[in-house]
Amino acid sequence: MRHAGFGQQTSALMRKSFTIQRRSLGTNACLLFGPIFFCILLFVLQTVTNKLLDQSADLRCGCRCTACCRNERVNGTGRTQRVCRNLTSGYCDRFRGFECEQEERGECGVRYSSQIQAVWCPVPNPSTWPPVIRVPGAASLAPPFGPWKAVPLMYSVGEGYDSSAGGNETVVSAVTAAMFPLPRVNPANLAEAAQQLPALLNVLRNLTDANFTVFNGYLLTAELGLTFANSRIAPFQYYLDNAFINSGVDREADTLYILMPNNTCAQRNMTFQRLPRGTSNRAASSRNGTDGTYDILSFLVEFYTYDFPALPQLLARLNISAGSAAGTGNPLLDAVRVACLDVPQWQLPSEAAVDATLYCGWPRGYAYGQAQCYKTPANRTAPSSYPFAYDFGATSGPLGLDAVIEYNKTVRGLGSGDGLLGSGPTDTTYRTPGLLNAAVRGWARSQLGQGWPGSAPSPATAASNTTTSSVQLRNELLALSSMPKPADRLRLDFSSLLGPLFYCWVVQLLLPTMLQQLVYEKEKRLRMMMKMHGLGDGAYWVVTYAWYAALYALYIAVFLIVGGAVGLQYFRRNSWGIQIILYLLFGQCQIAFTFLLSSLFSSSRTAVVCGYLYVLATGLLGYLLLEPLMDAHGDAAWMRWGVCLLPAFALYRGLYELGAYAFLGVYRNSAGMRFADLAAPDNGMWAAWVVMGVEWFVFMVAAWYLEQVVPTGNGAPRHPLFFLRALRRCCCCCWGGGRQAAYIPQQQQQQHDLQQQQQHDPETPPPAAGADSPASSARYRPAAAITGISVATSASGEDGKALVVGGEGPGGKAGVHEGGEGEEGEDVAGEAARVAGLADYGCTPIVACGLRKVFAPFAGGAARQAVRGLSLGVSRGECFGLLGPNGAGKTTAINMLTGLLPPSGGTGIVEGLDIRQHMPSIYKL
Repeated sequence: MRHAGFGQQTSALMRKSFTIQRRSLGTNACLLFGPIFFCILLFVLQTVTNKLLDQSADLRCGCRCTACCRNERVNGTGRTQRVCRNLTSGYCDRFRGFECEQEERGECGVRYSSQIQAVWCPVPNPSTWPPVIRVPGAASLAPPFGPWKAVPLMYSVGEGYDSSAGGNETVVSAVTAAMFPLPRVNPANLAEAAQQLPALLNVLRNLTDANFTVFNGYLLTAELGLTFANSRIAPFQYYLDNAFINSGVDREADTLYILMPNNTCAQRNMTFQRLPRGTSNRAASSRNGTDGTYDILSFLVEFYTYDFPALPQLLARLNISAGSAAGTGNPLLDAVRVACLDVPQWQLPSEAAVDATLYCGWPRGYAYGQAQCYKTPANRTAPSSYPFAYDFGATSGPLGLDAVIEYNKTVRGLGSGDGLLGSGPTDTTYRTPGLLNAAVRGWARSQLGQGWPGSAPSPATAASNTTTSSVQLRNELLALSSMPKPADRLRLDFSSLLGPLFYCWVVQLLLPTMLQQLVYEKEKRLRMMMKMHGLGDGAYWVVTYAWYAALYALYIAVFLIVGGAVGLQYFRRNSWGIQIILYLLFGQCQIAFTFLLSSLFSSSRTAVVCGYLYVLATGLLGYLLLEPLMDAHGDAAWMRWGVCLLPAFALYRGLYELGAYAFLGVYRNSAGMRFADLAAPDNGMWAAWVVMGVEWFVFMVAAWYLEQVVPTGNGAPRHPLFFLRALRRCCCCCWGGGRQAAYIPQQQQQQHDLQQQQQHDPETPPPAAGADSPASSARYRPAAAITGISVATSASGEDGKALVVGGEGPGGKAGVHEGGEGEEGEDVAGEAARVAGLADYGCTPIVACGLRKVFAPFAGGAARQAVRGLSLGVSRGECFGLLGPNGAGKTTAINMLTGLLPPSGGTGIVEGLDIRQHMPSIYKL
């Protein structure tokens, strides 16, 4: 009879798979519901989050607050009352205790925004902001120069200062003296002042556009030459600099200091003043000069009035008003409050002395902002500090500038001005451009003799008898600005942030189902029964693999379609081609990995539980442990490659890359990952593809090998080195050795059986000279004889007795014997002798030659021998029955002959084929 071909086997397996799927409609529906559920869940989270973000005031452009309120103490009563202010500029800072109870949503823009809010405002024409030096609030200026008086220019000359290079300490003194000059507009007489101030007024009026939304702050530096300082930290972007915004809620933070040479402010009696406790900030800011704060025009008029007392009357005749909000006609500019602050020079002997003074309290272990070095009897509670210092190096002089800028980030006196950022600045928010600009400007003015009022001629111009006014070079930073931008809003794409975790679970949900089906077929011997009916391993593997691949493709198609349909940017931003390649590669790797895992389980329930635990654990471990390694470099890079050897982690890496590109795409309003991005040095997608492709092949080979050598209910396992026999046979064919015969020579087989028996039972005696002569000590019990039927009786001994089929007695004869070792039946001995004497298996298709089965010890017990030396032959056309009590070894013997169990000794011959080597060929008979 011809066995079924590959096509027939494939057709039968496909029908079987369709039948199983029809019976598992509930399970299939739950599997398909998985990706739908997770996609909809992420969509709902995304929608709710976007609505919450839209409600946050810090995540949208700021609007004018018409009721900025907080509780303030009533003078002398100890009570508090609710005080509200209508802001014309600035924002209501809730981190300083204020709350905006009402705002004008139709009047929004950078003017009414904090640094965080300004990011979301439309800025078609960005403002320019003069560089600002960060200093403590006036109350926190350290003595003896502070509080409220001056901020010192602390500096030292480096120990390796080289005077032969053209420099000397006099040069450094000149540089420091020129770092904070007088205003560039410096009239020599009253008539010149009367001419310059109207022109200056036009400059100030041009500081903003017609809508007062663009601040042209570079004019303050280019035309006036003013140096500004403030206690607020620098913005992360320069769409808005809060140093120039007066919100009227914090007097010191709202005050913009103008730094002057030493004693300039004190001589003019323009020093910033401390107000009595409880004085309203808004009330104080509305008065010019009484508290040392002014609008910019009033400040300049007050400044020049010291030299020209008649200037106010002259300006009044020219209809130039100062000291009120109408000073320039620019509400944004007139709201800025400025104050004069002296900058005395303070040279220290060394850089070590500068460090000890600037960072006093820090090395002593005091907490952040709690330096205790500069307390005064009048002020022992507020911390005081120095903000910055310079150390001029060895080559500072006419030929170059060598300076180290030092600044103190650890003092409380540096108010943040933005509660979201806290009170501790970073290197990027300390306003270092202003410090660098002051040093370069002082060196240029003193050494190059730039044509500013009060400039000393440079050595070059002095030698050539030229005037400083002929030199127009200005080496300074005029302003800082950001690029134009449209209106924006914050969108956190949860499908990209949480997607790698959720999608890692979703994509792997098929693994437990496939694993359970594979192990179930082995556990219930379904796979073995199919093999007995002629199913080849090749057909089974091909059809099963193709079926799983088709299910996975349908599953992923539903996943991608639903994710894109609900609007998840994780799917829409990234290239569909990259996503399909990733999922298809992982699908093949996962199927191969499932085949590999199925060889390690004998229980389907255990397999499915372990499968779900594997899916859950790999997702969480990837999120918690693998994700921090994604951006690692150097020594940690090899760890990222190592952990990706597990298929789930390789998948997580690919999903992480897609999520990162999609998140940036949403944030930048651009595309996600494209094929061109695969060449980026930090893109790990290609690495995930390579790992999956290699593991696909490795897992398939390993799965096939383990199925052959691991006993999991798929037939008798083969020797771990069984493939060497195939290599040998191949080599014999290639080199002319011919094919190995399937029939087994009798003498070689008997010798092999004897060796196997002696290995398991050392007391086995050598064979007797005559195979058909019974031993004299045996007590024989003849077997029943029925025409056409051979009956062999087998029983396992009870109470020390045994009836053994094919047992070997003391004389080495085979037979059925009773009572103990060495007793065998005459018919059994005759059967064994007949089998031993068979020269051809053509008429005897089923032969057992000394079959033995010994089970390994269990739970500390002894080894159990189920079958001992069974020898029999079944002739063609003969009906054969094997009888015996429970435990006699009948099932074990049949299992060995059918390939379910490997024999411990002996062998079986079916149609001339050895059951130990040719079981696949036997199944095809």
